Formats: sequence, structure tokens, C-alpha cells
Amino acid sequence: MSVSAVRRAVELGCTFFDTADVYGWGHSEEILGQALQGHRQEVAIATKVGGDFYHGGVRMNFDAGYIAFALERSLQRLRTDYVDLYQLHNP
Repeated sequence: MSVSAVRRAVELGCTFFDTADVYGWGHSEEILGQALQGHRQEVAIATKVGGDFYHGGVRMNFDAGYIAFALERSLQRLRTDYVDLYQLHNP
């Protein structure tokens, strides 16, 4: 995924983007955040939580505290204050 590819998708009418915090260890969300600046009101963003990669390796974690922590990190990477759909990844 690249910033230019996402921007082109928006130009062509794509309005829904799905990612997960664990994709590229957050890099996918960073690219979307950069690419969608100025277009946030035009698109819906979905992301997922569950693959805890913050504490070495990846382990599934659906603890409420972890979910809140991971959401804040995702929002920072996505450069937004909300996501339209927040899903559990591989529950």
C-alpha cells in the first residue's frame, strides 16, 4: 500500500478503507492516515484490534484495557479522532 495508491482510490470513488493495527506493525494505519488527510469526512475507516505486537512478538489480547490502549495508538497513526468500525481481529 502506498499514499499515492490510496489517494488514487479516493479519486476513483473508494469510500471504505479496512486495515488493522497489526498490519505492518502499524505501518498500514500510518499510510492511511497520511493519505486520507483532508478526506476524512468523505470516507469510512475500519480497523481491527487483538494482535498485541507492542510487547514483543504477537499474541492475541482482548482485555478491555488493551483494547482502549490499542485504539488510542490506532487513532494517532490514522490521524483521526474516530474510526467508523472497530473490530476484534481473530477472536
